[in-house]
Amino acid sequence: MDTILSFMAADHDRLDALFQAGTPEALAEFRAGLLRHIAWEEDVLFPLFDSQLSARSPGPTAAMRAEHREIKDLLAQLGTDPAAATQLRAVLGAHNEKEEQMLYPAIDAACAPEAVAAAFGRMQRIR
Repeated sequence: MDTILSFMAADHDRLDALFQAGTPEALAEFRAGLLRHIAWEEDVLFPLFDSQLSARSPGPTAAMRAEHREIKDLLAQLGTDPAAATQLRAVLGAHNEKEEQMLYPAIDAACAPEAVAAAFGRMQRIR
């Protein structure tokens, strides 16, 4: 079974390659994939993380949700604002690093394998 870190980092890499390709088809797949990735996090992983660390502040996931709003705004500007692609690349780079260095390993460490397996099951239902 994959860890949250390995699965989500691989998806980051897949999305980065699509964004880098820059063709209309690749960008359409990037957009759809990024929105699904965000849904996986906000609908499955963040609630799982928050439930495991209920005694602590929901600060990490609240910060990630705020960054997701910024990412979605920049994503909507792609194609209309020439600076949006550069800004999105920078925001995503920093955002993904935080997730891969801190958030995903924390989820893997805090959750039983059964909880991770259940999370993957819920993520598969999000299209």
